[in-house]
Amino acid sequence: MLFWGILALIIIVGGTQSHLFIDHISPYQFQLLTEFSHLADVAYCVPSPGISEPFNCTSACSRFNGIHLITEFATDHANQSCTGYIAVDDGSFSNQKKIIVAFRGTNTLKDILVDSDFLQSDLDLYGSHHGCKGCGVHAGFHDSYKQLEPIIVNAVVRLMEMYDDTPVLVVGHSLGGAMALLAGISLSFNDAILKRGVLIVTFGQPCIGNQAFVDWLDLRFRPLSYNGSPFTSPDPSLWRVTHRNDPVCQLPPSLDYKQSSNELYISSDGLPDSSEQIWICLGQNDPRCNFGHHVPLAFTGVKQHVQYISPIGFCPYL
Repeated sequence: MLFWGILALIIIVGGTQSHLFIDHISPYQFQLLTEFSHLADVAYCVPSPGISEPFNCTSACSRFNGIHLITEFATDHANQSCTGYIAVDDGSFSNQKKIIVAFRGTNTLKDILVDSDFLQSDLDLYGSHHGCKGCGVHAGFHDSYKQLEPIIVNAVVRLMEMYDDTPVLVVGHSLGGAMALLAGISLSFNDAILKRGVLIVTFGQPCIGNQAFVDWLDLRFRPLSYNGSPFTSPDPSLWRVTHRNDPVCQLPPSLDYKQSSNELYISSDGLPDSSEQIWICLGQNDPRCNFGHHVPLAFTGVKQHVQYISPIGFCPYL
């Protein structure tokens, strides 16, 4: 009898071990991610139908009070693979003043062509002395961001002179998440910006670099934590949000591309409705999180790719 009791216990524990000791985000962090997902969604309104002042669009702009559009940006009229907006939040909606830099995700054929350029280049960002030895990053993403890097960095520096003690939020979805990560790294190399606080939030971000690059990211960005404002530390913060069965988080399909740590994993099939459904993952390849779900390249998880706290990417079709 004792044997069968022990065997039953082993079966029960073995069948649930993938769900044991799962830490989830706090309700406060869930509230923040809801806000950030809407800001990422608004980026899809650029360049068309566009965002008008103070902060009006056909997407989620109406959810916000106190956000003021500064500028929209795009690489050029022919290539819009690095596209988005810069805005300032006066804190009346979120109780957190901040400068917002938001990047749009894949929305055109040119974006897809940039996505599929798997060649890597050295990490060469504005004014950087990063010491990232052996780091290789996606050449298409890197070159697209570099076209607008001076404009974005200089705009943020000017805004900091106008708004005291204002940290920087850099956010993006899909391809926009890759651009947001590069932009956040670039901005964090500026000591004045870094002292204010830099938070990078990516939703459904593809891999953008090799093992040396993601190891360097893990050293540069502070680990995820439960409580407090993500803007308060002098170290930059990274929240890499993934979703169950989202295939884009595992692209490009090459052994030369890896994901960093700081993963927040949406464990529900659809939109999450509570903080308990967003797990704090461990390390770069937590098998309980997106890495553990080997999604076929047929993109069976396209629905999950556009469901991050809120639906993302539909502004051009509204």
